[in-house]
Order: sequence, then C-alpha cells, then structure tokens
Amino acid sequence: MKQIRMNGIRLSNPQVGVSQSCPDGAASPSVYLYRLLADERINITFLSLFFADDAPRINCCVSPDKQAKVEEFTLCDDSGITCRPRIGTVSVYPHQFSFSALGYLLYVFATERFYFHQMASSGAMLTFVVDYGDQEKIAAGLERHLDLPATRTPLRQEIDADEILALYKKRPETSAEYVESKVRTYGINLKPGQTLCTMMISGDALADWGARIQTLEESRLRFSFVSAETMPAGRIQLYFLCGGEADGADIDLSVFSGINGCQVSLRPDVCLISLQGPHFGDRYGIANQAFSVLTGGPVSMLLAACVGAMIYIVVSDDEMHQAKALLSEVFETP
Repeated sequence: MKQIRMNGIRLSNPQVGVSQSCPDGAASPSVYLYRLLADERINITFLSLFFADDAPRINCCVSPDKQAKVEEFTLCDDSGITCRPRIGTVSVYPHQFSFSALGYLLYVFATERFYFHQMASSGAMLTFVVDYGDQEKIAAGLERHLDLPATRTPLRQEIDADEILALYKKRPETSAEYVESKVRTYGINLKPGQTLCTMMISGDALADWGARIQTLEESRLRFSFVSAETMPAGRIQLYFLCGGEADGADIDLSVFSGINGCQVSLRPDVCLISLQGPHFGDRYGIANQAFSVLTGGPVSMLLAACVGAMIYIVVSDDEMHQAKALLSEVFETP
C-alpha cells in the first residue's frame, strides 16, 4: 500500500484514563463524568462520548496528578466509572484529512498489531489513546510507514505543563484565575446533511476495513469526523461522519461486504457542530458547559469529542438549531 503523506506525530506525557458506562438497567448515570471532573476543577485533555446506542459511554484522559481524586469516583457503586493509569496519546497530523488517510492509518495499526483504547479526530489531527508504554513503539512504526517531512516537530512534548503550573502555584502573586460569564469561542459552526455510519468490526478485520475505506476516496463522499473505541473481546465500535460534494453521493455498503463479523448501519441527516476557543484544551469545565446545556433537554447528543482545542458534537439535523441556541447561552461567539 502506497505511503500517505503526514505532517507530523506527537506523543503526550503520561495520562490517566477515566471511563464511565451506564450501570445495568439505567438509561444514564446519576452524574455524568464530565460534570464530576468540572466540579473538581480537573482539566480533560481528551474526551470521546458515545450516546448513539443503548449503552452510553464516556472516555476521558486527565493529568496523572489527579489519579487519586478520579479513583475516588470509582468507589461509588452507581457511578459506572473505571480508572486506567499510565496511558497516553499518539496524535498524527494528516497533510489533508481524507478517507485515504483514515483507512491507511487503521491499516498500519492493524498490520503492526498496535492496540488503541479510543480514537477521535479534530480538524487538524487524529488522536489515538494507547498504553503509555506502547507510545514509542507505535511512533517508530508510524515513522516507517508514513511519508513525514524531514523538518517535522519533535515527537514528544519537552515542556512539562504540570511542573510549570506547580511553579506558579508557589507564587500566587504572579498568577490569576479568571472566570468568564460566557466562554469565548471563535464561533459555533454547523455542518448539516451528514451521514453517521456505525460499524462494529472484529479487531482481526481492521486491516481489511482500512484498505476498503480508502476506496471511498474515489467517491464524492468527504470524511468529516471519526470516533472509535475498542470494546471487550477485541471488537472495535467505530463511528464516522461523511457528506457528499453533491446531492446523491451515498455510501456504497457493498464496499464492506464480505468482511468477517462486520456490522454496518447508517443514520442520515445528522449535523456536526464544532466549537473552538482560546485554550479550550487547557482549561477545566469547558466540556461540561457544552454538554450540560444539551443533556436532559430537547436535544439528544449522539456523539461528542474533545481533541486539542476543538469540541465536536453530533446531533440530528432537526435539532441542530435548538442545539446552537442552547450552546449560545453559555458560549460567546464573534
């Protein structure tokens, strides 16, 4: 398979993974994980949220110095929260987001037998949550397969943000915390008319799936968002959004026929809502403000993700204007 051009790879510092699933028989947990983290002033460095099926799930990455606090969450019987220490992220920066790039990266993960817990995209990168001890091995494998520029940025963040924050905490006279009545953004953008494709595939079939999804690049469909999670028994639940350049550009499901154990379903007429703002990836409570105004109301979130400085939310086209109005109550737009 021909190499795909990428702009770079970035590895995170160690993180702690925190996940929440609904207790058996419950439609939702008593308190959502993103609310608990906001109440404890814990920043979320990565989030993937799956509300599109009958088993709602939330996955987050947080700083390792918050491990003791998030482990307290697991002690509540009805929280549905579990904690996974020593994880990290591997982020790849495509030269241009496309089905070709997505399929190729999944093909590489499968053929190299790299394991990921979750995955989600933003406008600039595709981020995999992996075991921290596997980061260097995965980065080396990606370097072998990808066409990377010679002047790419360093793989690992050299500055420890936690150490810098700790230094400022020792000198309170030089630092200040501000709270905005409405969180500033660069805008709340709507991308309606998308199709949500949901797949459950065997981990053994990931290479085949990756190779076949590359063929969608030849259609008039354009990839806009992807999120995935590795489930028990090694099966992968994968969601991606796409839309056509023109009316009549539909997903050809025959592309995926014959893949062992692959289950595919489509949901048309969904909208991808995106928000970006100053330091969204470095401040606690942003995800909670976005999601709390939508949950329990007239809008049903299907998927959501926080990757870098971006927040993505997927809702039906029928609810997109209600969703934007509710988000505008807590987010300031230009």
